Amino acid sequence: MIYHVHTFRNALVSVIETQSHRYCHLPRWQELNAFPYGSCDLANNMLAMYLREQGYNPKVIWCRNNLADYPDILSHVWLEIDDKFVDITISQFPRLIRERVHIVNKYDIGILNEIYFHCRKNNQFEEREVDLRNHAGCADEIYQAVAVLARKLSGIHKANE
Repeated sequence: MIYHVHTFRNALVSVIETQSHRYCHLPRWQELNAFPYGSCDLANNMLAMYLREQGYNPKVIWCRNNLADYPDILSHVWLEIDDKFVDITISQFPRLIRERVHIVNKYDIGILNEIYFHCRKNNQFEEREVDLRNHAGCADEIYQAVAVLARKLSGIHKANE
């Protein structure tokens, strides 16, 4: 799973940085325009869709946070896969963590774990279905571009092994 997460994030960053001219007019592009800032919902939902295609069963986690220890995180989206939390946008909170890809055991102590269990206890939590749509529209075309590149990167890596 770790390999697929890193490959997808690399593809997403590549599309954002080198192909924005192709996608900047599409619905939901603005959520990615300052990646990783403000892009947790779309980026992690796209990752979840990609991981499903790879045979995993990710859950999309949303929490509204009010823990005093993490005032920068008001609301956040990440994934749960096989009792692990996965987040490709956590670096938007550089005062708290600087990892590009954050994968941790669901039950270990850490930022996402503390927020998750606090939010569950206070009913500020949702387990959501994978969804590329919101009020602004659907991000299918952006997702397809990223997924195609991720598959290509995956194939290049396997050919070089």
